[in-house]
Amino acid sequence: MSGGVAGLYAARPLVWDAELSDLPDAERAALEGLLAASGLLDVTPPAARTPHPDAFVYELTFTDAGRARTVVLDDVTAPAAARPLLQHLRQRAQAERAKG
Repeated sequence: MSGGVAGLYAARPLVWDAELSDLPDAERAALEGLLAASGLLDVTPPAARTPHPDAFVYELTFTDAGRARTVVLDDVTAPAAARPLLQHLRQRAQAERAKG
């Protein structure tokens, strides 16, 4: 995640990288539910993204059975169904950064 008001994460984007199989059962189930509900696995990414000032930009890469899919969206273009997933991932990335 990068961007945001005054480039909050521009210099040092938030990152959270996780293997679902490494997560506790409850966290894995929650994340799988949010991902399924988001519809992002079924979305065709746009060919080009129009920048939106002060919007957070999310680059999400999902890997399943050796296939990777990357979706880039921001607070403006994100489908409403994806917002709970983005909020969860942002919180996880912030918690990871806080650890050091």
